[in-house]
Amino acid sequence: NEEEVVSLPLLNTGESGDVKAINADFISVGYSEDALTLTKFNFYYADREGRVITPILRYPWKATMWNESRVLASLGILTDGSESFANAINDDGVIVGQSEVNQLNTVSMQYFDDSNVVINGLRPLRHAFRWQNSLLIDISGSADESEALAINSKGSIVGWMDNDVTVTTSQNLIDVDGSTVLATRTKPIMHAAFWSSAASQPQDVHPASSLANK
Repeated sequence: NEEEVVSLPLLNTGESGDVKAINADFISVGYSEDALTLTKFNFYYADREGRVITPILRYPWKATMWNESRVLASLGILTDGSESFANAINDDGVIVGQSEVNQLNTVSMQYFDDSNVVINGLRPLRHAFRWQNSLLIDISGSADESEALAINSKGSIVGWMDNDVTVTTSQNLIDVDGSTVLATRTKPIMHAAFWSSAASQPQDVHPASSLANK
């Protein structure tokens, strides 16, 4: 059989996308740029004086499914989010991935602008989802952030979740004038996570034991 590389359509004439997985029925999943509406790039900046720096605009990514005939459909987003990403699909057509949620719930990060001023960047939280029978379900449970990466034939899901422990990391960055500046970031520690079939609460499986036999 000759192999053929084909181009898949994108949402509302978007210009870029990515396919992450395909099942036995040749249903593909991934994400597509949705060129319907320009959206604020989901980082909201404020300096130490509380001055808000206007975010840039771009088209958002949306979790996308393509059938064997290359007909595409958006899988949607969780409550009040702007972007979503599909990572995997099983042969029952159950899809898993990650979506932004309410933009009032934010994750803080620190950056340096061109003048070496500390910028506190805020972005929406992202939750793992399961899509089944046209219904997008938040399966992050009590975790602030999580992502579903793979699903097997039994509906079991693996991915990651954060926990209540944080770690602060530092990195030397080179500014535009050639000087070295120190950037810091405080973030939760990510743990391997497992969801049994139809579960909406991830199980923390750290220290990471092998899931090969689950």
